Amino acid sequence: MNIDNWPMDRIMRLPDWCFGRRWWIGEYMGATDGKINYRLGDEGLPDKFVLWGLLTSCRAPVCLQAIRLTIRLAEHTPASMEDANTMERLLKGISRAGIGYELYVNQNGVTWINCERQLIESAGRKLAMVSNGDQAIAYEMTVGVLISSLPKEVPDWLISGQGQNLY
Repeated sequence: MNIDNWPMDRIMRLPDWCFGRRWWIGEYMGATDGKINYRLGDEGLPDKFVLWGLLTSCRAPVCLQAIRLTIRLAEHTPASMEDANTMERLLKGISRAGIGYELYVNQNGVTWINCERQLIESAGRKLAMVSNGDQAIAYEMTVGVLISSLPKEVPDWLISGQGQNLY
């Protein structure tokens, strides 16, 4: 059954498996001098997509302070932290709007943040990231978001109620 005309809240109530294949979009971040790094993602995002999770993998074993990270939606590489603050956050509701970095990254390990099922409207924008170290010691990290597209069709039996006894 085609669900193109369904309201978004009804689509978002469908079972997880209806959202199909998930894939990674991400970037490498880092600086040999521990300083700020600005990046605009190479890969395009669907106009509307579902965010399932965020992964950071970082290496800076003797870093003097936490490595900071913000992930935004943008059309251009942030020119400064002030520029980044004007861009929409990917992870809404974390921290306060005026704070530059919403994430303090595990500086020598892997962190997974389960985002459940967040609907994101990219409107043609890409991932824009800003990371910042301790201003002295090299750091490098991979930042990835796990996404899927929105379903366009679902099996008829899912809507008709015939599949209710399958669980």
